[in-house]
This record gives sequence, C-alpha cells and structure tokens, in this order.
Amino acid sequence: AGFPFGRAHRYYRWFYEYSGGKLTDWGAHHVDIAMLGMDKLREDIGNITIDPLEVTHPVEFDDKGMPLADDRFNTAVRFKVLCTFADGQEMMVRDNAKEDLGFGNGIMFHGDKGRFLVNRGKLVGQAVDELKTNPLPEDWFENLFGQKQPDSHMSNFFEAMSTRKQPVSDVRSHNLMLNICHAINIAMRLNRKLEYDPKQRRFVGDDVANSHVEREQRKGYEIMT
Repeated sequence: AGFPFGRAHRYYRWFYEYSGGKLTDWGAHHVDIAMLGMDKLREDIGNITIDPLEVTHPVEFDDKGMPLADDRFNTAVRFKVLCTFADGQEMMVRDNAKEDLGFGNGIMFHGDKGRFLVNRGKLVGQAVDELKTNPLPEDWFENLFGQKQPDSHMSNFFEAMSTRKQPVSDVRSHNLMLNICHAINIAMRLNRKLEYDPKQRRFVGDDVANSHVEREQRKGYEIMT
C-alpha cells in the first residue's frame, strides 16, 4: 500500500500520476545502455513495436489505462515487455527477476559470438574475458564519443560546461531513451501491443495511447514551449 508512506519524497515514483515506477527509475540507466549498444539513440530508427508479454500491477486499470484505486502504489511491480525495432533487433525489458534469469540487475547483450552483462558495477562475460588477450585500441573511446574517456560522469559534466562540448551522457539522447520507457509504461497500462513512432513521438493508430503522451494543462499552469 502506498498511503502509509505518502505520495511525496522518494515514494512519488511508484505512482503513474507523478512518475513511471521501476521502468523510469532504473530504466533511465539500463534502457539507455541497451539502446546505445544497439545504436538506437537516434530519432531515425523507425517505428518500434512494444508488446507487454507479462505485466502485474498492484491495482486494476480501466480501458483507458487509468488506475481504479487511489490508496496504494499503482506502477508495475512485475513486467516482461518485448520491443522490436524496425530492423528486427529486439530488446526485452523486464523487472529484476533473478530466479528466472540467473543474473541480477543489469543489461544482458546477446550476440552471435556470445553474451555479456553490464551494470553500474559489473562487466562480465566471454567478450570481456577476451579483452585480456585481444584488448581494444587505446583510442576506442575517443573514436566512439569524439572525446577522451572521462574519469566520471560528474567530471565530464563540468568539463562540458567549461568547454561547451557535448557530454557523453547528453540531454537529447536521454530524452529519446526515456520516451521509449514512457511508451513501454503506456503499453503496460493499456495491456496491449502498440506501435510507437520515436520521431513523431506518437503511437500509430491508437488515440487512447496518444492521450497519455501529454496531458491537458490546467489554465494558469501551462508550460509554454
């Protein structure tokens, strides 16, 4: 239940009214890395099919994706969603069910030569082991991001402020990635497959889904764009 903790402070994130639950919390880190690895942090990647295979919410929803109870948390607690990109690449976004997956919180990359897992503090797998005998070239980071490898995101941020260069984690790519997280949440709330256009930032042929993209703003509180 949510109300014993209130709707403010850190608990706001478990209400769709204010946030997106686990998907826009940890998803802000993991979906980012997954899409970076697949070269999908761009607007011109084509439409994405989002299929909520398994979803568990702590409350029921009406046919417009609105929670029918307001006395508890309402964001998804278990989920397994398949995102299929226009080129056929797939990204499975799911909760941290260690007993099902055999590994904990992180991003598992599957390729034709094996797989590897990465999260904030871990990088393991066959590809990582092979770096001991076949290391990356010294300038790999500079070739990928156009700058030398920073000590941390914080130092990179301050450097970007002083040099006016794009940081490694830039606002635009993060905005594109988080739009995907929000689109997945909408598919889970409606519990149906959706087609999302990241360039138009709209769903194809689904007015109800598009009604969740932006809300009607109250008079006097409009955000001017």
